[in-house]
Amino acid sequence: MTPLTKEELEQLKWLKQEVERAKNEYLNAKPVYESDSVMGSTPARWDNHVIPVRGFTYHDIDRKLRRYERLIKRYDNEIDALEDWLESIEDGLTRQILQLKYRNGLTHERISAEIGISERTVNRKIKDFWGES
Repeated sequence: MTPLTKEELEQLKWLKQEVERAKNEYLNAKPVYESDSVMGSTPARWDNHVIPVRGFTYHDIDRKLRRYERLIKRYDNEIDALEDWLESIEDGLTRQILQLKYRNGLTHERISAEIGISERTVNRKIKDFWGES
């Protein structure tokens, strides 16, 4: 598998956040109650008169769903490739640290608490992985 740069891996965090934000916007969207009126006649009243029309519109929900689906389609392969690359890292501790950092967006402090190692070890493992001193 082709190695990724640190910048490419950082993208994973931002792509996932963008998709998750679009998903939450869609899930939290509410239909809008609207009322209007038209001129016309009805079977009960044959003369031309104002007829009230009330109901819900789902335009905002539909728009947010289309945006979410576009993002999924656009980024799905890219996210999968980044995830596959992360999972291919042989050292288990380094893999966990990088997954928590780049996939979940955790800070070094939170990673150390999550795994149960020192923050210094987290920093060292990341620097060693990227060949930094």
